[in-house]
Amino acid sequence: MESPETQNESQGDRSKQIESLLLQADKLIESGAYDVALDVIRRAQSLDVGNRFAQAFVGRIQRLMGARKARGGSGTPKPGSQFAPKQKSTQQSATHASQRAPGAESRQAAMRTAVEGFLSRAREYSTAKNFDRGLAEIERARLLDPQGAGIDALEAEIRKEMEVERARMSEGQVRRQHEEEARKRELLEQELERIRKEKEEKRLREEKARKEVQQRRLGQYLKSAEEMIAAERLDEAANQLAFVVVIDPLNAAAADLQRQIREIQERKRQEEIELRRRKEEEEQQRQAAVQSAIQKNIESANRFADEKKFNDALRVITRAYMLDPLNEEVRACEQRILEAQEEAYRVVEAERRAAEEAERRQQEEELRRLTEVERERLLQEQENAIALEKEANKEKVSGHLERAREHIARRSYHDALAEVAQAFTVDPFDEEIQKVEQEVAAAQRQESESSVAQQHQPPETTTPEGTTDRHVGGHLDTAKRLKSEGELARALDELTKAFALDPLNAEVHALEVEIEAEMRGTAPAATAPELPKAEAPAQPPQKKSAESKRVTYHLNQARRHMEAGSYEDALAEVALGLTVDPKNTELHQMEALIWEFRNAGESRDADGPTAEENERLIRIHLTAAEQFQNKGEFGRALDEIAKAYQVDPLNPEIKKRENLVRQEELRRNHPDETPLKLVYPKKGAAGG
Repeated sequence: MESPETQNESQGDRSKQIESLLLQADKLIESGAYDVALDVIRRAQSLDVGNRFAQAFVGRIQRLMGARKARGGSGTPKPGSQFAPKQKSTQQSATHASQRAPGAESRQAAMRTAVEGFLSRAREYSTAKNFDRGLAEIERARLLDPQGAGIDALEAEIRKEMEVERARMSEGQVRRQHEEEARKRELLEQELERIRKEKEEKRLREEKARKEVQQRRLGQYLKSAEEMIAAERLDEAANQLAFVVVIDPLNAAAADLQRQIREIQERKRQEEIELRRRKEEEEQQRQAAVQSAIQKNIESANRFADEKKFNDALRVITRAYMLDPLNEEVRACEQRILEAQEEAYRVVEAERRAAEEAERRQQEEELRRLTEVERERLLQEQENAIALEKEANKEKVSGHLERAREHIARRSYHDALAEVAQAFTVDPFDEEIQKVEQEVAAAQRQESESSVAQQHQPPETTTPEGTTDRHVGGHLDTAKRLKSEGELARALDELTKAFALDPLNAEVHALEVEIEAEMRGTAPAATAPELPKAEAPAQPPQKKSAESKRVTYHLNQARRHMEAGSYEDALAEVALGLTVDPKNTELHQMEALIWEFRNAGESRDADGPTAEENERLIRIHLTAAEQFQNKGEFGRALDEIAKAYQVDPLNPEIKKRENLVRQEELRRNHPDETPLKLVYPKKGAAGG
């Protein structure tokens, strides 16, 4: 690659070559050799395609050639003139000039052809003893090819022949020759003067026409440039003036417009410099003001941070960020405040957790104490209730038995048996009931033995059939009424009386099944229960109904204790039920179910709570936190959230609820502030 110095030197050489070619073309135009001049201009354009002066010369030559064609002349000497020794040579030269090809090789060939034509005419002039004309042709050939070796040799030959001719000629001949030469020169001068005048007149006409055209074009360019200057299109105006300068370099109007352009450009440049200077000053002042405001905000934020008002400090730092988001001092101050806030938060959180832990332990201890007290109270109440129930039952049994003995005395054995049955429903394990029942049976046997007429009749037949049916119907109506009122125990008592009167009554059995099913909370069977055989009942109907009631009672109590999680109490109720009916299937199933639940609870306690239990516990705490948030009790809401964190510190729902609580607290207590981003401890800690 060429260095800048080499490029500058080559550029200077090209400029000199172009200048020399343009001067040569100008001389050729003056002599009328437009084709040769156009070739020279093409050579100059090959060195610099965008040269405006070369373009101007091309336009000038084309206009002159157009004018020549319009007049019908060729611009060459007329045929038959004595100054053209051989027309053929001139025509050959013109033919060679007209047949030139574009490009550097074609131009060189054309130049060589022109030089050979000049040299050929020089030889012809030398042969005709016209040595001066021959030397003139030699000079023309040297103008086109200064370095041609054949030109110097031919010139030397012509001069040598001229000396020889002069030496050979006599003085008279020399004189005549001189006279002839003088006459020829005079004629030549006259001819040349005539040609020169014609050319001058032609040139003047062309120059006048050219100047008129140039003036019109210059006027158009100048007017267009003035309009562009007025519209401040300075670059376009400068381009228009460049054409004017090429055509007329000394045009005063163009120079004045160029001066105006320079003045406008200079004025704009000064205005831009002044505007830029003012902007720089304003920017410096703004930067100084921003820096001062940032320093004040940093000082204010540090003061708030020292006072433990971290939210106010961060709000001030946010205002500083609005002034300069990239300021390092603001970032460093914010980092310090965040670290201090995090440290303070950790301290407060640790204190809060310690307080919560102490409060939780205290609450657990108090709950255990209250639970124990409540358990003791319930046990005492249960014992008291059992004692009172036993005492009341004993009194009821005594009353029924006394009335039964009175009925025995009156020989109302059916009424006596009814009283015995009612006493049995109250306490089926009372031995006195069995004694009274035996007394009734003994009285019946005694009366049977004493009355031979009625020895085959059962004791019940002592009462007329219609009276028994009326008694049974009355007890059934009363039982149905009590069942509709929801007093199922009293309804069963009435059915027991009816059963004692008529043990085979199907309606009594059906109503008893319905009442027992309703007491157990199940629907009665679709079909009526199978009636016991009258010949050999497995046990007294009164006793079977009482056992069923007590078993149902113990089953219901065991189910309630199991649902409450009191498995020991539930097992105790099942044990009491099995003392009544050791073969009861429902009691055995309930016992197995209680043991299954108890074992499952113990395994959960050993392995820790399951995921479902944790999720349920978290949902309970979050629901409580939401309710406290809606009531505006944000402290209690955050306490519930802390309890949820103890269950699962990494649960995202807990963090979401904490965000909502804190933002709601900030919105209510500080409505003018913007909610800040929460800062949590490291991952793995509560709330992290």
